[in-house]
Amino acid sequence: MKINKTKAKDGTPRYQVKIYVSGETSSKTFRDLGAAKTWGAAEEHFLMSGGVSVRRQGRSMTFAGLAAKYLADESRRLKPNTQRLFASRFARWAGYIGETPLGQITPERIKECVRVLEGEVSPDTVNTYLDTLSLLFRYAEQVLCSIERNPCDFVGHQKRSKKVLPLHRWLSLGEIGTLLHVCQQSFCSDLYPIVAVMLSTFAKMEEVRALTWADIDFERARIRYLGRYGMREVLLCWDAMEVMRRQYDGRRAGAVYCFQSPTENKAIDFRHTWSKAIAQAGLAGLQPSDLQATSVDSLYRKGASLESLAQIIGVKSQDTVIRLLSPAGKATSRVDGLNEPLSLIGSAEKTIEMGFPLV
Repeated sequence: MKINKTKAKDGTPRYQVKIYVSGETSSKTFRDLGAAKTWGAAEEHFLMSGGVSVRRQGRSMTFAGLAAKYLADESRRLKPNTQRLFASRFARWAGYIGETPLGQITPERIKECVRVLEGEVSPDTVNTYLDTLSLLFRYAEQVLCSIERNPCDFVGHQKRSKKVLPLHRWLSLGEIGTLLHVCQQSFCSDLYPIVAVMLSTFAKMEEVRALTWADIDFERARIRYLGRYGMREVLLCWDAMEVMRRQYDGRRAGAVYCFQSPTENKAIDFRHTWSKAIAQAGLAGLQPSDLQATSVDSLYRKGASLESLAQIIGVKSQDTVIRLLSPAGKATSRVDGLNEPLSLIGSAEKTIEMGFPLV
């Protein structure tokens, strides 16, 4: 046991107790030296005794008995699903230490069980089981007063498994065709033109939803988006132009938005119909932002420069464009370097003409 004297910000003394026993550490800070020595002596004895000190009322209790009592006492507070979940987890622990008295369930014994558990489930699941076990021992410590200290406090969690998932999903031409076909069959007549415009103009969902008829210039074949860094103009390819012309011809009298709610004077909310469409197309989990990533990635593979693409989608950093590229797209070779446009890409307008044809 080691006691270090320090000072708080207000200048008053503080006494920090540090205890090291068989690789286990424990520390606590006190205002009074006497209290620090008393706690340190008790904690040192606790660690040297194996990590579990059982009080008289808990001497005859086993782990299985503790788990059963917890579920019985907490049945009114816990929801039925939570009760079943805890019961299954306690049953698994009972397979290792079910008939073991509480006084013999030391941190080392729990670590042995964890090593067995690691071979059966993932590290994240091991941590979940440890949290449930700690909850049970905390109940024994604080409510039943059967033990003096929770042994799980001396058992470290396993390292979380880091699952690196891609930020986006990039669609194939076949998947795009299936999605557009399903959108055409949707009861929401606005869904197909919304998806078509998102794919052909590299726009975000919120940008397309906010479009008004004042943002469409049919004579110049331009569409204006108000993005994070101000207004930008994007060329409307022939297919997208025809889609928007049909949308304009069928607009409701007095409509301000290109895709307006049928009952209110505001932009349409198509999230529900979008979810149904992607499920029907076999693309469950697809996000609207994946359409922009798909279009940008396809155009980059065809030779568009990062600079042109940044101009089209309305961002300042080319790193943002790179984050939209698929691993295969990032591996695409460049004759003149990543940041230099190829000879056939003269401007952002020419770049857009190389985009997706709408099916």
